[in-house]
Amino acid sequence: MKELEQKLEPQWWKRSEGARGYHLREFSGILIGVWCIYFLNIPATLGFTIQSPWYGFIMNGIGLVGAILHSSSWLKIMPKLTPFNLNDHQQNILFATLILVWLAVSAATLLILWP
Repeated sequence: MKELEQKLEPQWWKRSEGARGYHLREFSGILIGVWCIYFLNIPATLGFTIQSPWYGFIMNGIGLVGAILHSSSWLKIMPKLTPFNLNDHQQNILFATLILVWLAVSAATLLILWP
């Protein structure tokens, strides 16, 4: 039996939109992980503290950017994973609906939890 050989060009991932989206989604997971380390106060328990008032602002910004990138890319994939076939227009409508639901739940959570 002959083995299938697929030769990829160097830096093939730069030309593939799907690969760029995948790498962006994985990078956003790293940003969320960095924010979780800050949120759980792990550096302070290890004796590492930063006194700058900008530190919290920057770390929360990293977490926000990571959450927005990760959530929006996940919601963009969801219409393609339905058990029934949707055309492009229907996928776009479903994506917009998911974004609106995401924003509504975020706003409701903010209103409920805001002191």
